[in-house]
Amino acid sequence: MMRFPAIATVSMRGLVLATLLTGCPHPPPLPTAQDPTSLLERALTLPATEPVSNRFSIHIHTPDQDVTAWGGLVIRAPDQFRIEVAGPIGPPVLIVACDGHSVNAWLAPKQTFYAGPDADTTLRAITGGAAGLEVVTALLVGQVSASLGTPAGSASAPPYEWKWWWTAPDGSRLTTGLDTRTTRLLDVTAQDPAGRVLLGAKLTHADLTSRYPTRLSADLPTLYTSVQVDFGEWRPATPKDAAFTITPPAGATMKQLGAPATPEG
Repeated sequence: MMRFPAIATVSMRGLVLATLLTGCPHPPPLPTAQDPTSLLERALTLPATEPVSNRFSIHIHTPDQDVTAWGGLVIRAPDQFRIEVAGPIGPPVLIVACDGHSVNAWLAPKQTFYAGPDADTTLRAITGGAAGLEVVTALLVGQVSASLGTPAGSASAPPYEWKWWWTAPDGSRLTTGLDTRTTRLLDVTAQDPAGRVLLGAKLTHADLTSRYPTRLSADLPTLYTSVQVDFGEWRPATPKDAAFTITPPAGATMKQLGAPATPEG
């Protein structure tokens, strides 16, 4: 297995994609809903979680290589986050920050700043069209997004899960699963109009009383990439607004975040 010093060789898309799936704080358990409508209403009206931080390990698998890395994150719901991937020594090698409007990244080994002025469009480009801001946010806060609107349908998934799906005008479909005992988000699946799975993500919890997950597993079949994130101890955080913005250092090479990959990354 390739260890951390090789992380600079991973494509920018793979690195940023992996870091976007690293934080999933969840609301506290609630009584089991009596019907699916009630369950979804409870999930949509849960208060936002307080800002939290975490240290994590992450494993990225592609057909070309396996990379294991470590990092830290801070999240302020519903749509602000900062994720840093650490180098073997010294400052972070990769920083990704979203202030709710734009998402930007700094790749230190290549002295390159990647700008994404439209967070939703940028995140869809990074994930091969699978996940815009509402989906990434849902994973980051562990809570289905009210911005999705009225679902197209729902179905029971025994023993303790209920699934809803939303269909976009182009025929693409997003499915989310909630735990009927706790309203915690359990999984997210995104499919294109032809039914191909673009994103499959699952959250693992230590037990029913745990507020935060212990693991996030995500597969993006069309990008031939899988990610597994193992979380450390979750802690309250008091981030400042500046934590969710990054600006290009002097002399940085400027590129578009989410642009097609090149041999140079």
